[in-house]
Amino acid sequence: MIIFFLIETYPAGQMTLWLKSLKNPDGTQQYSVALINTIPTAIQAIIAVTTFLTGSLAGLFNIWYIIAFIQGVNLFAVVVLRIWSVPNGLKFAAYFLLGFMGVRPSLRCRRCLLAPS
Repeated sequence: MIIFFLIETYPAGQMTLWLKSLKNPDGTQQYSVALINTIPTAIQAIIAVTTFLTGSLAGLFNIWYIIAFIQGVNLFAVVVLRIWSVPNGLKFAAYFLLGFMGVRPSLRCRRCLLAPS
């Protein structure tokens, strides 16, 4: 059940709309429909990798350090997307960094398992 909860799709949906809005100087779309549908799927790959890594690191480090790092990454990504008048490369990075959001539910579950009864 936790795997289905981890696959957050709203950053990918927003990224898709942004990619559709990008135009070349002659007015044609900058990316093909196939690329517009493929590029945002990298967010789910990032979610899978970061979930595995943080699950592994939770046994080595205090869980609050991991949560603070993840929240820092999320804060950076949200601020970049809120400012919006940044280079497109930074927008790409911010959308992909939103993949770190998928880690939070697994850390909450780990915290529940470690909590004293």
